[in-house]
Amino acid sequence: MRFKPPLAVVVLLSVLAIVAVPLADVEEAYAATVADINYEITYSTGNGTFQEYVKDVSPDIGVNSGSELKINVMINSQAAGERTIYFNQSEFNDRISSVVVTDADGPVVLSAGQIYSFEVIVTPNTNTHGTGEVKLNMVVGDPVAGTNETVPIDIAINVLSAVSSEGYYNKIMGIYNNPFGEPFDQPAYAAILTLAIWVIMGIAAAYAVIPAILWAPLRNNNQTRREITRGIGKMVVMFATVAGIGQTIRVYGASDYYIQIFDTMSLVLYILLGATIAWKLYLVIIDNVFRKIGTNTSVGGVDETLIPLFRMIGRITIGVVAVAAIFSALGADLMGIIAGAGIAGLALSLGAQSTLNQFFSGLSLLLTRPFREGDIVRIGSEGTVLKVDSVGVMNTKFHHTDNEQVITMPNNMVSSAVIYNYTAENSFYHFYIYFGVAYGSDIDKAKSIMMEAALDNPNVMKGGSVPMPGVRMTALADSSVTLRLSVYAYDYGDSFSTDGQIRERVYREFLENGIEIPFPQMDVHLKYEPAEDNKVVVTQPRRKDKAVKAEPQADSKVE
Repeated sequence: MRFKPPLAVVVLLSVLAIVAVPLADVEEAYAATVADINYEITYSTGNGTFQEYVKDVSPDIGVNSGSELKINVMINSQAAGERTIYFNQSEFNDRISSVVVTDADGPVVLSAGQIYSFEVIVTPNTNTHGTGEVKLNMVVGDPVAGTNETVPIDIAINVLSAVSSEGYYNKIMGIYNNPFGEPFDQPAYAAILTLAIWVIMGIAAAYAVIPAILWAPLRNNNQTRREITRGIGKMVVMFATVAGIGQTIRVYGASDYYIQIFDTMSLVLYILLGATIAWKLYLVIIDNVFRKIGTNTSVGGVDETLIPLFRMIGRITIGVVAVAAIFSALGADLMGIIAGAGIAGLALSLGAQSTLNQFFSGLSLLLTRPFREGDIVRIGSEGTVLKVDSVGVMNTKFHHTDNEQVITMPNNMVSSAVIYNYTAENSFYHFYIYFGVAYGSDIDKAKSIMMEAALDNPNVMKGGSVPMPGVRMTALADSSVTLRLSVYAYDYGDSFSTDGQIRERVYREFLENGIEIPFPQMDVHLKYEPAEDNKVVVTQPRRKDKAVKAEPQADSKVE
């Protein structure tokens, strides 16, 4: 017998089936919605290039302690309807300092097929190393169903640190495991041995390796090779000692905090030691360069008096570079310091124009060398003859030979004036002595006397690199015939006494030989011419009549 359900039952089952289908679709759609929210993670450690990260497939993201790690989470909605996406409070361990999700002021609504990216900035702690764990809690919501589900995104980060003792602990030089048995298998003994090896290497480099390297280029200059070795040897040993201490505390197993402090201090020490080594090498090079120039007569305009100038330039350059490097090592903004120094330099240059003018004028005098110490010069056409005492960067000192005064003159005044250098090429000095003899005198005799006086003087140069003394007539003056004696003295300082000695002898021999030295004189002739009528009328000047008042005498008697 066939069973036939009642019509009411068939209708009821049909209605239940129709109602059940949408309910099943709703559950399946929500489950699919969660599954259809796909995400991809890319990261960058600061070089601007993003790499893909897949949990449990890719290795942990490596980032230095204290640096920023940028993570992009790209959300791709595959759901049929709209979904809201936002990130809840992130979770991380003690290796991480902070996790900040940017580019999201609130929930982001995504339609089917729409893509949106969130940027996450992860900052590890400083002075730490190890595995950092980050959990990004992404909340996916269905606005229609009014439901939310949290999707955890786990990211593993490998925090790296240059100050870590990992890989160095209880290893000699951070390479070889401690081979000694008890009780010498402790890290303290490996640390002491590591430091001793570094010091020995520094001594060997300073006093064996460096001289061997310098031997080939300086094999003919033992003095320079010894100066370089002596100048930088101690610095190299100190450099190796500081490097050894840095590795020693890692071998000993010091904490990251103390390693970081020492690394910062050692970086400053490296800069100071490097600046000291550069300065000592610079001094040796400068001294040797000018020593060669001093023996090379073909090089003009440069001598050892420029050594202080080049030392000052080198000191300023090395000092500025060292200070800038130290600020940079301590984390200062070097570009900001340079910009601030530029503004300060501009203000200083505007406020100290006169001082800067003196400074650059001094550099010009030291480089062009119009005179040197000991030269006899005249500054300006109307100036006094002076002897150069010293040439400085800001001013020049002169010695006044007449009254033993030291004159200090700013370099801008010196460089802007006409400079007459009497001893630039050599120390001897050419001068003239003039004599006037009366008309009718024996000129040949006078010339002979002048020549003998010059030739007999020990300070007068008699030929050689200069002409012999000579006498010539230079003028027929109103009262005399002018004779000029040309003389070269060995030294400018002796020219004044030589001039006086020759004049005195010539004067005395002129008198003995009857050669007159005239003095300026004028003959006045009066001519008398009488009047045409031979009568000279002399008119007396008029004078005022003065009234004569007679005073009576007291005892006078009239008879």
